[in-house]
Amino acid sequence: LSTAGPLSEPPPYSQLKNTFAETETVPAPPMGRWITVAGSASRTLDENLRILSIEIGREIARRGYGLVSGGYNGVDYYVYQGFAEEIGDENLLKGSLKLVHYQRFQPSFSGGTTILVDPKQIDIEEEIKLSDAVILISGHEGTSAFYPIAEHLGKPIFPIHSTGSAAARVFQQMESSWDSLASPQVAYEEFVKLKDRKS
Repeated sequence: LSTAGPLSEPPPYSQLKNTFAETETVPAPPMGRWITVAGSASRTLDENLRILSIEIGREIARRGYGLVSGGYNGVDYYVYQGFAEEIGDENLLKGSLKLVHYQRFQPSFSGGTTILVDPKQIDIEEEIKLSDAVILISGHEGTSAFYPIAEHLGKPIFPIHSTGSAAARVFQQMESSWDSLASPQVAYEEFVKLKDRKS
């Protein structure tokens, strides 16, 4: 997960649990940065995608980032599962997870801070605005929609090519038009490594 600035190694959440156990305040992510992961919302997610989603959720937590999610089934749910398991503390989870959705939508999981989106606004745009980077895993039209919005807002976007479908299409589109991207915010050499990542 490359970002625009250098990052120091965060302390593991296992060390932070005791630090916050007796406080009433809700702690922010140790590194103060937020990641959105978008992808297939299928209830019957392919096992490889499920495993990858869980591991990405765990890695986000290990690196001390917060998670911004739309709360859907599929990729959203399994990323959350890995993220929550790695944190393992309710108070830390509340400060490290933002659920962004319309008022009438019922998320497939809870435990974080809910941010309701005005019906006149686009929910995924609000999700991206709260994030420092976006990861795409497989998906369809809804997943593809993250790309132009993130690019317009100048947010780094990382489509994992090997997961196929929307993520692969976005990767190919970005790779073929790299020189004309408004703000790639990541070195091309780092970006193309996503093509070799196995799902």
